[in-house]
Amino acid sequence: MRAYYLPVTSILISNSILYRSMKSKATEEPADGNQFIDVLNSDWNTLYIAGSLALFASFALSAALVSGNAQTAQGDIAPSLTVEQARAIVAPLYEALNEPTKKDVPALLAKAANPDYRSCSTGSDCLSRDQLARVFTALGKIIPDLHWTIEDIWTSGNRIVVRGEATGTPTGELFGVKPTGKSFKTISIDMFTVRDGKLATAYHVENWMAAMDQIKIAVNSN
Repeated sequence: MRAYYLPVTSILISNSILYRSMKSKATEEPADGNQFIDVLNSDWNTLYIAGSLALFASFALSAALVSGNAQTAQGDIAPSLTVEQARAIVAPLYEALNEPTKKDVPALLAKAANPDYRSCSTGSDCLSRDQLARVFTALGKIIPDLHWTIEDIWTSGNRIVVRGEATGTPTGELFGVKPTGKSFKTISIDMFTVRDGKLATAYHVENWMAAMDQIKIAVNSN
């Protein structure tokens, strides 16, 4: 099923610079979200390039998933998870991204993912489950009304692909953009593998460029 994996390289490249910085901060033991906020104060040009690649990769992933399913012979993979099964597995993770400061994020991630879960933006830049919980909470401090919904789910064997939608109104500086009182809406693509009924790995991309562009337009129009 090689066609399924080809676009992942493009997806992971798109956020590699930003995610390496995020990882270096998240591996520490922050008392609050300030360290994560520092990470989000990224150079706009870098974010623009990363976001452009992310948008391209989002379309490539969907096309490759269809291609991979068409080219994989029956029996080469385990019976595919149903959409309902997949939704039940990933639901607690996305619940943790809905107003995270009001949720028990570590408990929700423990419900969704294995203890050795890895969330990656490249082949080597990954966060552990505990590190990811801190990132979710810190993000919620910047965007108190953050909501992350599941828009589409595809399955192939033990793999799940989710097209998500994130919305929110930042009250703190996000990727170098000061809050304007304006909201954003953007897309995410997450590709998970499942082991023993829980998430084992994730590769992900979020089009933060579009989110920041919506906020910056509000600034320019005033």
